[in-house]
Amino acid sequence: MSHFSRFFPSVFVATLLLGATPLLHAQYRSIAPPLPPDVLNPTPKYWYIGPQLGVSQNTHAGDFLPECDKCLFADGSGIGIIAGIQIEHLPTPDWGIALKLLYDDKRAEYSTAFSGMRQVVDGSVVDVPVERVMDARIAYFVINPMLELFPIKNLYLLAGPAIGLPMTSQYSVKERMLDPNFVFWSTGTDEAFLQPQEWTDIPDVTAPRIDVRVGIGYNLKLSRSVIFAPEVTYEYPLTNISSDDNWKASAIHGVAVLKFAL
Repeated sequence: MSHFSRFFPSVFVATLLLGATPLLHAQYRSIAPPLPPDVLNPTPKYWYIGPQLGVSQNTHAGDFLPECDKCLFADGSGIGIIAGIQIEHLPTPDWGIALKLLYDDKRAEYSTAFSGMRQVVDGSVVDVPVERVMDARIAYFVINPMLELFPIKNLYLLAGPAIGLPMTSQYSVKERMLDPNFVFWSTGTDEAFLQPQEWTDIPDVTAPRIDVRVGIGYNLKLSRSVIFAPEVTYEYPLTNISSDDNWKASAIHGVAVLKFAL
């Protein structure tokens, strides 16, 4: 046998072994397990921002004496608007925090009826029924941090303090004829204001106003990044409306919050 015939089989076997080495190496790498997804994608910390809008049922208690004869404001009530924006953070599914910046309308009305307006009719003096109405136009810019607790999924309880800075604090007092057959000589209509100007500033308004708010809400998921949340809260006052009067205002708020994920 020649030297070539003895050398060729050895070269052929060595070539096959060298060519198979990358294939074996590629096969070994291809079956390696992937990295766990939670290592590269940890659980996110959720942030939301959004507007809120609703109404408040205001209840005023205590006494306020306007600057007019025999005028009184006591135990009035009214419906106001509450609107603003909030930023919310949910570190875990069990609890969260929210900061609400609000316009809070605390308007109210108080009226009393009496029959002390005397008019002459066909030579006779008659008592005409009259209603005396006082309107309080009060509004605050409110900073309201809230703690949220989720006892069950989507349902949450919220509570926190609120600090209000006065934006509007005025009142008006007028009398209204309850008999459509009579008008006031001074105005020619069935209404007449009892002060030189229609609206008068409330004296010695307390600033800031402080109260505590508690309530309940529910998160309704509209999409992956949008939540609609109705909330009902009760507001308990810690300060008076005016520092010279025993006059406080509480409220029940019903609002809708639209939350957008950040």
